[in-house]
Amino acid sequence: YGDDFGGFTHFKDNISRYGHTYPSLAYMLTREDLAFEEKRLDYFQRVYNNNTTLSTLESLGYSINVYTDSYYGYGNAKYFPEYIGNVERPSAESVRKQVENKLALFGCNNAIMLARIAPLALKDFTPKVTSAQLHDFGKATSLDLTMEQASTDMKKTYDTISGQDFTQGNEKNFSMIHVSGCHDVLYNENWEPASEEERTQVVISLKNSLEIISEYIEEMKKLGVYDKSTIIITGDHSAPISDTKPLGGVRLTSLFVKPSTATATEPMQTSSAQVSHENLWATIFKSEGIAYSETEFGKSVFDVDPSVNQTRKYLWHLWRDDGMYTECEYAITGPGARFASWELVAEREAQKKLYA
Repeated sequence: YGDDFGGFTHFKDNISRYGHTYPSLAYMLTREDLAFEEKRLDYFQRVYNNNTTLSTLESLGYSINVYTDSYYGYGNAKYFPEYIGNVERPSAESVRKQVENKLALFGCNNAIMLARIAPLALKDFTPKVTSAQLHDFGKATSLDLTMEQASTDMKKTYDTISGQDFTQGNEKNFSMIHVSGCHDVLYNENWEPASEEERTQVVISLKNSLEIISEYIEEMKKLGVYDKSTIIITGDHSAPISDTKPLGGVRLTSLFVKPSTATATEPMQTSSAQVSHENLWATIFKSEGIAYSETEFGKSVFDVDPSVNQTRKYLWHLWRDDGMYTECEYAITGPGARFASWELVAEREAQKKLYA
């Protein structure tokens, strides 16, 4: 896929703000942190309706679309401000819904029950159920109105992007598209259900994600908007090793950026600048020619000096035996690829579940 990414710079030393999709997605969109012990839906309502990122774009005439799973990304369309254009809000506090795939959801629940009651020696042989399967099979569709909610099921995303003609509307557009990335391997490289052996090969999901991105980029080039666009490709978090332990190693997250001044004919560059998701909105604003304060938004990734050590912040939520979570705060000073740069500076034990 190297030829597809002309004009991009690969930032090899990037760190996400959080270690899980929630609350990382909302942070990336709003630059607002989850307050300690804040309820999930309260957080979504607060940050989407009180931010200086998306609202700045909206005030300058940008159309804004956000394509992501509702549970981890925004909770419910009613928490989005009116300028998020690709969703329809419910007219009442509650709407009647039905589960789309009742049989599959029933099978998942039975598999979970079997895993719970099976003897320890047999647990490895019980059916495996992933969170992605549960969220996809358990997706509820409104009976009263259409609420467009994107799925992170990669085959659905690929079929949608590869099977439609793209058109350009507003000259100023902001879209966030969330794909599954290196999560569970549900499909092989032919977009067929993955075999048990293929499910262990995470590189397949990586290739599928790149194919989706490549399709989208190709459409941008056909429309003639690629060269003048700001494009950021990144993960919402790095690969977790264990959700029940503090970090035992570094956590770097891929980041590729094409500013609006770079063209498809320029070869990909690399940078060792010590950056993080905290730099994303300064990068967007500078590329789009929008005035911003470095005091509020930090520096664009292109303005971070690779020869100077930076101190970055990483928040890791681990699950305790009592079902609650502990927030571990790390300060990373210097190269993120050296675990010696990572210092655990605070541990806060919450008296609630993270997703409550």
